[in-house]
Amino acid sequence: MATSQQTASDKLLQQVDELGTAITKIIDTPNATLSEAQELISALLEESRVSIEELRVADEELREQNEELMISRDVVEGQRRHYHDLFNLAPVGYLLTDNQGVIRENNQAAATLLNVQVNYLVGKPLAIFVPQEHRKSFRHWLNEFNSTDSVRVWETYFQPRHSIETRDILLTVAHVHDEAGEQKDIRFRWLLYDITDRKKAEAVEREQYFHETFERAAVGIAHADRNGHYLRVNHKMCEMLGYTREELLQLNMFDITAPDDVHQSREILRQLVSQKLETVSVENRYRRKDGSIIWVHLTASSVDDAKGNYAYSINVLNDITESKRLAAAEHEQRTLAEAVRKTAAILTSTLNLEEVLDRIVETIA
Repeated sequence: MATSQQTASDKLLQQVDELGTAITKIIDTPNATLSEAQELISALLEESRVSIEELRVADEELREQNEELMISRDVVEGQRRHYHDLFNLAPVGYLLTDNQGVIRENNQAAATLLNVQVNYLVGKPLAIFVPQEHRKSFRHWLNEFNSTDSVRVWETYFQPRHSIETRDILLTVAHVHDEAGEQKDIRFRWLLYDITDRKKAEAVEREQYFHETFERAAVGIAHADRNGHYLRVNHKMCEMLGYTREELLQLNMFDITAPDDVHQSREILRQLVSQKLETVSVENRYRRKDGSIIWVHLTASSVDDAKGNYAYSINVLNDITESKRLAAAEHEQRTLAEAVRKTAAILTSTLNLEEVLDRIVETIA
């Protein structure tokens, strides 16, 4: 529309020039008649009037176009402010980086999470906020991500500036494709969620769950170190052996094992500590505080530390004394029944009293 207005303006200027030229020509021509001059001037004035009208129409159209352009500009500016507010006031950390993880843009939440001023982060590599022991894996992960085109979700650790504590961070990272208006070197969008408090709450919940399970278990449970000293015992184990918790924590497993089974217990522990066995199940005899002996079914498993070395063993003790007693009684009953059956067979097999008595004594023995 601006081109139409320019065309109308150029046309009008040309006509004005022609009109001026015509008037000059009439003045300079002594033989020109008045009627000829009037006709020429009238024609030029009519053309000029039409050009002026065209120019007015073009001007009105240009004004409408300018108004529409201003409205569009206001909409774009409103959208820009809206994006800026969303970016800067978002409750989670938001970063834009290049493909090496160098920060090009960040919001206030990201600066707060990393304990810096909002304008400090631009130009800094994100890796400087990763603890030293995790930095190599972070860079390896970033290099791998450069060769993919998918959104990645990853948990890692960040260490805020001037802080000795690390924070558990959940990262959501996506590639930036060549969008209009984006800086050419921006490659990744990062969302940073601080999940430290959630992790701590989950750990407390797990610890509470473990504690309830440990204490309310229907079997005895104990943790023992590499020397057999008890680190933790539950209520059922105390009840089973007749000791208080404090008393058992002053003992080791060999103090309460029946003497005949101590060697077996030491061998089991040795193989767990040396990692020749991960889990073992045996029947063992334990001595209660009152001196009585109970039978238990023992299942012992080794637990390793973060470096893969033996940390402690988990010992699960199920009291099988009553089962053993019932099995012995049943065996005795079967033995007696067999002796009676054999005696009856002897009585009917011969009439020699001396032979019968000898065989009965042999059966009883």
